[in-house]
Amino acid sequence: MSTERSFLIRRAEQSDTAALALLLLDESYPIDLKVMGDAEKSVGEQFTYLIEDTKPFGFVSAGRSDLGESSMGQIAALYLAQEYRYQGIGRKLLVRGLSVLKLRNFDSAHIWADAEIACPFASLGFKPDGSRRAVNGKNIFHQIGYRLSLGAYF
Repeated sequence: MSTERSFLIRRAEQSDTAALALLLLDESYPIDLKVMGDAEKSVGEQFTYLIEDTKPFGFVSAGRSDLGESSMGQIAALYLAQEYRYQGIGRKLLVRGLSVLKLRNFDSAHIWADAEIACPFASLGFKPDGSRRAVNGKNIFHQIGYRLSLGAYF
């Protein structure tokens, strides 16, 4: 007998802003707050989806890449609360973001990941693309860019 939990993934609304901010409040999650701020400003360019059961516990934001390539989209933010990680839920959330990029006619997707860890997105087909950046959050950390051909994935 399966005890699989069901979750809802839906487009975030303005009224979800406070709940999503609370997710990050006590985390040392290396998220680029500037990207999140830019995401809020670029209405129509950035699409945020949240995942919830009784309350939101993760989100993905997808939109135009910050690398300046018009045919490339980007997963600007991906977050999942600690107790929901390593269960395949984050993968479902990421795939939703990739689906949004494909529906918006992007040819490829870019995502930044912490340079200190192995690419957590390799199983989906993401490959290092040579891009690097330093992000100043609570601490300065370094990230490596990864790219995925959406045509090959979908």
